[in-house]
Amino acid sequence: MEILTLIGIGYIGAIFWIISTEVAAVYYCVELGWNPVLVAITCAIGQCGMYATLFSSGGLLLRKWTRFQVLVEKTARRFGTHHRIRYLSIAGFGSVTGIPPMPALAVLAPGFHVPLVGILAVAFVFRSVRFFVLAQFGNVLIPWLIRVTGLG
Repeated sequence: MEILTLIGIGYIGAIFWIISTEVAAVYYCVELGWNPVLVAITCAIGQCGMYATLFSSGGLLLRKWTRFQVLVEKTARRFGTHHRIRYLSIAGFGSVTGIPPMPALAVLAPGFHVPLVGILAVAFVFRSVRFFVLAQFGNVLIPWLIRVTGLG
């Protein structure tokens, strides 16, 4: 049952950042003693579920707002024939760092003709890496961040 809770936190936390999937990953590993790989994969599954939802809504958004679709197509043409690979590279970077935010990239992906499987595969792999690092090293990172920022 707790694994479904973590998937739900990942799903909702992908959009509503007040419900932090990153904090949940650290908590499940450090406090509950879960395996960091299991935590990372579970969090990534939840977030990829939200990205799939956002991807489908992005397709609807493009069909509804033709001006937005024109801007996206213009940008895709500007980046040339390799725009999908570049888009997925940016998505990989965004999945690890959070810049640019993955929810925005998931919404825009249909306009750049990036397939759902591509965006989910990249997001799953790189979000898993992000959550693994947080889960594995959370017990070291959190006290260090508190010390560095002076929030403690």
